[in-house]
Amino acid sequence: MVAFDTGPDDLDDERLAASQRVDSKGDYRFVTKSVGIDPFAARQVRDAVATRITGHRLVVAGRACGPAYWDPSNAPVQRDTSVTPPLYFIEDDWVVPSDRA
Repeated sequence: MVAFDTGPDDLDDERLAASQRVDSKGDYRFVTKSVGIDPFAARQVRDAVATRITGHRLVVAGRACGPAYWDPSNAPVQRDTSVTPPLYFIEDDWVVPSDRA
C-alpha cells in the first residue's frame, strides 16, 4: 500500500465573507494505492487498508480530525505493464474531516 497526501480541499468557516485561513475547517484527502500480483491480491490489500483506515481518526498537527471515510469511486483494478511480471493496483480516495484544534 502506498499513500499520497493531497492536503485539504479548501479551508472554510462557512461564512460568505470569510477568507481561507490555516485554522479554518477543512477536509484532508489522501489516496491509497493497493498493489498485488493479481487482481485478487490487489483487492485483498485494499480490504486490509480499508479495515485499518475506515473510522479511525488520523492525526494532523494543529487539527481536530474526525473519523476517516472512503470517498467511493468504484475504482477498477488496473494493470501495470511497465514492470515484469505485471502488477495490479487499485487507487482509492479517502477523506479526513478536520476542524481547528
